Amino acid sequence: MFKTDTAAQPAASPSAVTRRGLFTLAGASAALAATPLVARSFGTGFTHGVASGEPGIDRILLWTRYVGEQSADLSWQVSEDEGFAQVVTEGSVSAGADRDWCAKGIAAGLQPGRWYFYRFIAPDGTASPVGRTRTLPEAGVQKFRLAVFSCSNFGFGWFNAYGHAAEANDADLAVHLGDYIYEYGAGTYPDTGQGNGARVLAPETEIVTLTDYRLRYATYRADPDLQRLHQVLPMIAVWDDHESANDSWKDGAQNHQPETEGDWATRKAIAKRVYREWMPVSDEPYAAYQVGDLATLFRLDTRLEGRDEQLDLGKVLAAQTDPDFRLVALIGDTMPFRWRKRLKELMEKYPFLEVCTLEAAGPLNSTRRAYRRAWDGSATYITGFRIDDDDAVAIDYIEKTRAIADQLLSLGWADADTPAAICFHRGIYWDMARPEEDQFWDYSEKEPLGLASAMITTPEGMTNIYRWNHRKLASQARCWIDPTDYMFVRTLHGYNDSDRSIPPDARAIPAWQARKQFRDRFGLSPRKLLPLMQQLMEEET
Repeated sequence: MFKTDTAAQPAASPSAVTRRGLFTLAGASAALAATPLVARSFGTGFTHGVASGEPGIDRILLWTRYVGEQSADLSWQVSEDEGFAQVVTEGSVSAGADRDWCAKGIAAGLQPGRWYFYRFIAPDGTASPVGRTRTLPEAGVQKFRLAVFSCSNFGFGWFNAYGHAAEANDADLAVHLGDYIYEYGAGTYPDTGQGNGARVLAPETEIVTLTDYRLRYATYRADPDLQRLHQVLPMIAVWDDHESANDSWKDGAQNHQPETEGDWATRKAIAKRVYREWMPVSDEPYAAYQVGDLATLFRLDTRLEGRDEQLDLGKVLAAQTDPDFRLVALIGDTMPFRWRKRLKELMEKYPFLEVCTLEAAGPLNSTRRAYRRAWDGSATYITGFRIDDDDAVAIDYIEKTRAIADQLLSLGWADADTPAAICFHRGIYWDMARPEEDQFWDYSEKEPLGLASAMITTPEGMTNIYRWNHRKLASQARCWIDPTDYMFVRTLHGYNDSDRSIPPDARAIPAWQARKQFRDRFGLSPRKLLPLMQQLMEEET
């Protein structure tokens, strides 16, 4: 571990909140929580220490919270020494109830790559704890150390990572990637068996209103390790979903129920407002931070304004109306418990869903076991298909495959000795090596492939497309070929398990036309699919 060109740390500030006070707040009614009493439950004066953020080469944002009987003008000072004998800049800000007594100011005219000390002073002369901050370097940077955090759930236990990072005193900047708070009520996530009973959450209900969100931030920011981190390091922070609600997107969230929790736009606006009150961040949605000639950090909003609704397996399953359809999900025996639990809940709701847990097995044996789980013993023929994890098939794929299979069986195409294959040849190639360029291609495969194909067999055959070389299906089975509609999406990226490239005779599709086909044929949009694909690629690494 290397040490940066660091400065002495100021003394830690005492936490104003008490365990008894948090118990009282946790059970507070909405009416009580809306009164000034709640603001003063964390003490009066400077209740939550100091913080800094939005660093530049010549400026820094300063934050504090000061609770008084009425709005107060606070002065702030920035100095090169902890004793403030060399004040280099100063200014004033106002703290009042309209921003939950939080105050922010911009200190400008600073030198690049320098450590500074800062403090706030109240009208009565009392001073805040002294904070330490740092401007970004301008040039000639050889090293720059980040302390990076995310997914900080108060109920699971102590914020030791914050404390250790502050104590190590070897970082130039803290970065929080989101989920700075969690919106759930007590006993939800974590549940009563997972949580730390000493971590008293306020309010104890899920946060929905302006008062709820403010009280939750006040609870988190009262943690001494988090206060210490903010006191000694500037922070760049960006929200993810739990600062508003789980799996949030621009028009809703998985954990938002409009019938009981009101309008999403209102809740989203509240979440943004309180985040900007309590965090050392600007009100701008985007920002760039230049670390000399070494790196550039970008703060983006790809959650609340830049995101469509996520793919929801439950909604997909709910749309299935075919009474004879069976879906078998193959999972590994090392799948985390929480995901097994979620699949079990889906199985109880959708009886056509089967989950087959496997030890390590090849694709042939895995698919064979899946077929056995799906067959109820009454079928004379089975039509099975497999979807690779980096491809998608059209929304009418199952309906169309079933109709064709019925016709082929009536013609005597499949028997116990010779299976039949249904091969859809036409699809959209999507070059994900450069997703920002929206490169899509129309292509019809020249020969039957396993992709978007199905195999019709008798039950005792228990075979599938991948029994043989799926590029030589025509030599192994009777093949029915359909090159008419777009039936699959094939993604091209650096993580494919085989070498893929755009076929030389593929036809480029304008981006607007491709987006329309994604919507009409696949019920998706490239914007919806891209985060899922990127997640899969990250998991591959």
